[in-house]
Amino acid sequence: MRILDIYHTTLVSRSIKVLSRYSTLAWPLKSSGLQGRLGSWAALLSQWTLEIVRCTKGENVVLGTLAASITPRKEVDEALVAVAPKKQPLQVIIAPTPTVELDEELIVVSFDGSARVKRGGGAYSAVVWKLPDWTIITASSAYATQMTVNEAEYRGLILCLDLLTNLDRGHW
Repeated sequence: MRILDIYHTTLVSRSIKVLSRYSTLAWPLKSSGLQGRLGSWAALLSQWTLEIVRCTKGENVVLGTLAASITPRKEVDEALVAVAPKKQPLQVIIAPTPTVELDEELIVVSFDGSARVKRGGGAYSAVVWKLPDWTIITASSAYATQMTVNEAEYRGLILCLDLLTNLDRGHW
């Protein structure tokens, strides 16, 4: 935009070819129902005749070099501050790593499910382990027809809960 403003009188009557890595740059110029920021950009660029051309693989290196040489070094930081997000980054909460003592006996459960549309069905399974030695207490799997991936995952969870419900607490 800065170049278009500075050389307005020279460029206003000419067709300008814009090399871009992404062809989506042409979308704001061709769309008729833009609102918000895209509408503002389309309005600002509408006074020029722009031809958006997607660059090839080798040309994008040249574009990066040109872009780096257009903005003076001392103004790069100011330009970046203007486009930096205003929000503060989220705080990172560090969760403690769980540990299992040698005298503790805990159980771990896992489940999974998958489905294939072409085969018309899916499988799901669940496993219950005892820690700290990862001994399998019980495991089960099943197959059903006419199932989506989400349903297979859900049925794996239900199977896992059934295994826990049927588990004899004195067994482990």
